Amino acid sequence: FFEYQGQRYSHILNPKTGIPVANGIASITVHAATCTLAGMIATMSHLQDDPKSFLETQDVQHWIVYHDPV
Repeated sequence: FFEYQGQRYSHILNPKTGIPVANGIASITVHAATCTLAGMIATMSHLQDDPKSFLETQDVQHWIVYHDPV
């Protein structure tokens, strides 16, 4: 991540806007059948409006860690 003008941004870019994701999530960990699948689901969840709801539909174990409020 990086911080700019008091806002924390992810290293993940929104493909629609090209702007880094700024959703307050520090990390998302996914346990899936393969490493590739876990990485893909974790990255895709960062791009969702509601990552928790998205992950709950994926039938995988997952953990979300949020940044402390600035």
